[in-house]
Amino acid sequence: MKESSIQESNHPSVFNHFQIDAFSPQHCSVNILGEGNSSDNFSVIWLKEGNGTHDLDLKRHFYDGSVMFVLAPGQIHKLNQHIKSEGYIIRFSP
Repeated sequence: MKESSIQESNHPSVFNHFQIDAFSPQHCSVNILGEGNSSDNFSVIWLKEGNGTHDLDLKRHFYDGSVMFVLAPGQIHKLNQHIKSEGYIIRFSP
């Protein structure tokens, strides 16, 4: 049987542009959620519970319970959690 080896490539990989972060009510920060600015990436924010508002491009969206927000590159957002939640944020490049 012929052995094959894995070779490094100088070509960018999709995995170089993919990130998952988890957060909890005690450790939910503006840095993790990327609030108040725009990004060059797509973002998927999943809040497992809680309630509050999410401002997306100057429009306020109310949520209660488990909810998922999908952000396109360039969107500005701010999450206002009235009851803080745990959840996940996934970021990936176009």
